Amino acid sequence: MSVGRNDPCPCGSGKKYKRCHGAESLTLRPEVARANALKAVDQELSSRLLRFARTPRTRQALEVLLKNIERDESRLPADQRIDLSWLRPELGIE
Repeated sequence: MSVGRNDPCPCGSGKKYKRCHGAESLTLRPEVARANALKAVDQELSSRLLRFARTPRTRQALEVLLKNIERDESRLPADQRIDLSWLRPELGIE
């Protein structure tokens, strides 16, 4: 009897076979493996940058920078503006 990828793993872990012992039988194509590695690096870098940006000194500098950008961008056409609205809540800047 064969086990389907989405069936419970026979080892009894409660996980799907594909997420447990079935994962061992999968070999990733080189481009998929590289994409996964790059994604992991990107996530780690993003996390480190946000931790750095949340330090008090950096946060103050970013606050000034955001004010200047917002002031200067108001003169640009809408399609040339950079959307940094996500950054304020991430850093706790009002």
